[in-house]
Amino acid sequence: MVRLTRAIGLEWCQSPLGFRGNNVWSVIMTERLAPTSHLSLDVKLQVPVRASRARAWEILTTRMGDWMRSYPGREHMGLVLEARPGGMLWRPFPEGGGCWWATVRYLKPLHRLDLVGPFFMEGPSVTTIVFTLESAPGDESNGPCTLSVHHRIMGESPPESEMANEAWRCFLEEFYIPLSEGSS
Repeated sequence: MVRLTRAIGLEWCQSPLGFRGNNVWSVIMTERLAPTSHLSLDVKLQVPVRASRARAWEILTTRMGDWMRSYPGREHMGLVLEARPGGMLWRPFPEGGGCWWATVRYLKPLHRLDLVGPFFMEGPSVTTIVFTLESAPGDESNGPCTLSVHHRIMGESPPESEMANEAWRCFLEEFYIPLSEGSS
């Protein structure tokens, strides 16, 4: 089967936060795919984190509500992640109740977290987001690491999902990296 896609490759050699050297964003975004494809969105990106893998994992799993915000408004949503297989990612409402966003499908501490669910979608669709942390060989405990994010939507996705690439850059550069590196 042939999928009709057009990939866009983007690289940032310096982030807006002023990181240089090995701090290079690598982003590959596949545009909205042909209607016959099962995927309506496929975003992959990597970001270097100048923190230990343990610290990066802690911020990823215990403080997701602090760095994953609404987009483009950047409002704090108070997301709660139950970091265990079968655990939920959900959004509590101020007046009580809440909204289930995803379930933890796979969790390998300090290495990988997979979420699957509807997230913010209202139509018939499934979203998967895979977070992977990698360190340089031989420097697995204390050295800097790389966070990879792979976000896919299968089924209907709203027009706003086309902003997913920019939204992930915002979440990671403005919120996740400063928390991980201890500047917030």
